[in-house]
Amino acid sequence: MARKKQLEAELANAEKDLSDTKRNHQYDMMQDGYDQMSENLDESLEDLEYSIATSSEKQLQVVQSMLNQMVASYQEAYGKINSIVNETGFVGTDSFNDTVNNTSTSSR
Repeated sequence: MARKKQLEAELANAEKDLSDTKRNHQYDMMQDGYDQMSENLDESLEDLEYSIATSSEKQLQVVQSMLNQMVASYQEAYGKINSIVNETGFVGTDSFNDTVNNTSTSSR
């Protein structure tokens, strides 16, 4: 009987140790995964920062796109002004008309 109790106690301890080992292994695997993911994200971020900082072509594309959008907005605004002027029959001064016409055509 005493031997049986001793073996049961040893078995319980071994099962507890196994459970602890499995839990520790799971934690270690998750931690390794998080560390690797963090390293990969850091590398990707560094690559992106480098690409943005050194790529004059990309910078030029961004600036040109922004300027094109601004020009399109101005062209639309001048078109509306001209439409309102034409619809209302408003006759501006020569200076005003020249400014509106020159500005709307120079941005094209």
